[in-house]
Amino acid sequence: MDAVMAAGGFSEDADRDYLNLAVVLKDGERIYVPSCVETAMLSVKDVIRGGETGGGRDEKDNIININTADTEELMTLPGIGESRAGDIIAYRNRVGAFNNKEDLKNVSGIGESLYARIADLITVE
Repeated sequence: MDAVMAAGGFSEDADRDYLNLAVVLKDGERIYVPSCVETAMLSVKDVIRGGETGGGRDEKDNIININTADTEELMTLPGIGESRAGDIIAYRNRVGAFNNKEDLKNVSGIGESLYARIADLITVE
């Protein structure tokens, strides 16, 4: 809630129920509050697809965008736990967006073996 208030509060059309206002944010973490219309559209897509939509997931083929995924989304990748997901986000915040998928191997602890397991499940687009 403090982050929302520091940013000037909710906009008039913001979906105030979208965020968990008790979540502790990390330095540099970006939050996005969609409008009520946007979340209604996401709900319709979820019903049609029978799944969930996340900020870092490509809706078409369920691929994780490593440039926008949050910790929870990254943790859905095989071999990526909370610590490694945090390392990915920290690297992204420190160095900037990944230019290509292979740049993920620059993150400490992500070698060829782990990268090979997740390469088809990630994107940078």
